[in-house]
Amino acid sequence: MINSLLVTINQLLPLAVLVVFASTLCTCSFTKKALPWVIAALLLPCFIYIFTMEQISQWFGFLGFEYSQIVLLLVIALSALVGLAIQHWLPFVVLLSSALSLYSSHYIPWLLQGDFDASRGLGLFLGIGIVVSFAVLLWFFLQWLNTRYGPLGVVILFGMHIAGSMVAMLDIAAGAGLFTMPAAFTDLRFLLQEQSVVGRLAKVVLGYEATPSLLSGAVYATTLCSLVGVFAWRRRCV
Repeated sequence: MINSLLVTINQLLPLAVLVVFASTLCTCSFTKKALPWVIAALLLPCFIYIFTMEQISQWFGFLGFEYSQIVLLLVIALSALVGLAIQHWLPFVVLLSSALSLYSSHYIPWLLQGDFDASRGLGLFLGIGIVVSFAVLLWFFLQWLNTRYGPLGVVILFGMHIAGSMVAMLDIAAGAGLFTMPAAFTDLRFLLQEQSVVGRLAKVVLGYEATPSLLSGAVYATTLCSLVGVFAWRRRCV
């Protein structure tokens, strides 16, 4: 049950966080006629990706799956940048579709393997409940933050989350042998452990890393500044 609970939270919580951020930041809604196309754009790429994972994993010397994960993370970051720049719902749909493909590619194969007994079902149920509860709390917090201090605070948190995704992309690229990750230049574990409850939440929401390298710090800062800068430019142009 504990394993089922933790896997559900680890895979669904980042997706839920992105859904909350997208629903808060996307001020341009789509029409009812576009709803079926939006649903198809969200679900169809995910199904195609999951059903072709076995073939994809054999590409590029059996590194296709890692490369595809890198591409999905890049699409998430670019969609976030374009979404903040043009304030249209389409880039946010692409962002959520990519995120759904990314996290479902880990969660659904795990869900389908093994026997689905009562203990596993209870862990799944509790995990989904925790994820939904946290998403609701985050949504209310972002609404309060937006009302009290304006949208810039929400954009900064969103930028930190996307920046954390870019750091995760570096880890995947290093694991695929594309480069060697530099050694950590500082150790923040004395302030907050990544494996603690607060540390896990900080990692999911804010991209917190207890032992960052200079490269991961530079990527994090560049991504965050780019997103906040694009949003500030957009506000000046309106």
